[in-house]
Amino acid sequence: MKIFLGTDVTVNKKNDKLDGEEFLIQKTSPALKSKLASSFDDSTEILNSGKLVLPLRILQSICGILSCICLAGILKADISMAEAYENAPWIFWLAAGCAVIWLSLSIASRIKAKSVLESEESEYAFSAFENFYNASLRELSVPEDAKIMDVLTCNYKRNGDELKPVEIIPGAQYIKLQFRVFRDDEYLYLVDHDGKYAFPLSSIVTIHTIDKKIIMDSWDKEENYDEGEYKPYKLSKDNYDNIHCKKYHILEVNHQGETLGIYIPPYELPVLEEILK
Repeated sequence: MKIFLGTDVTVNKKNDKLDGEEFLIQKTSPALKSKLASSFDDSTEILNSGKLVLPLRILQSICGILSCICLAGILKADISMAEAYENAPWIFWLAAGCAVIWLSLSIASRIKAKSVLESEESEYAFSAFENFYNASLRELSVPEDAKIMDVLTCNYKRNGDELKPVEIIPGAQYIKLQFRVFRDDEYLYLVDHDGKYAFPLSSIVTIHTIDKKIIMDSWDKEENYDEGEYKPYKLSKDNYDNIHCKKYHILEVNHQGETLGIYIPPYELPVLEEILK
């Protein structure tokens, strides 16, 4: 099996050939693609400027964990609070200190993010990206009711029949790519900023569920990863803002004697099943 838009680096670490490129039936025009990439970089830079620096994010996470550990230890002790404090007052002070630091950094993070997102520079950059993105969708004939779906990709090495992802960014095995997804009577279409991919419906074999924890890059949906429709999937975030999933799914496509796997995170399975039914 190959991974859709993944790269096999088993033999050649510098390999840049993407799996599944043969399914690309239409490319975004070079001029529009250049404008889209530039506006995306501007938007990403603005979003990153709204985060606390990494050392502070790590400190925030450590303090949150330590305060929970201390609190759990105090509550599990088979003695009264007064006795626990008399025996080990430092645990109470450590828990309180860590909680104060965690709360302060959490508030500072929200204030900074809100300030950046509400700036004129932010509004202009996001508006420009949205305009170029919508222009690319029109160019690639994407219907207005097309669903939005995250697709996972990675560099990988082969170990027998097993594909092992190679870390590309700190702490993350997989990178999320956002696609507009729709179908007609013959094809399943995936469209992103590069172009339109078409998979014959007759080549789709099955959807596998892999009960294995994976880590993917930072969250970019409008709704938080732990709220609303995403809450049942029990996603979590680490110090690098990467997202942890407890499982993932593979849409298996068999074409011209080769098998290609389209990897998707668990929360996108209902979207895919709705389109394919």
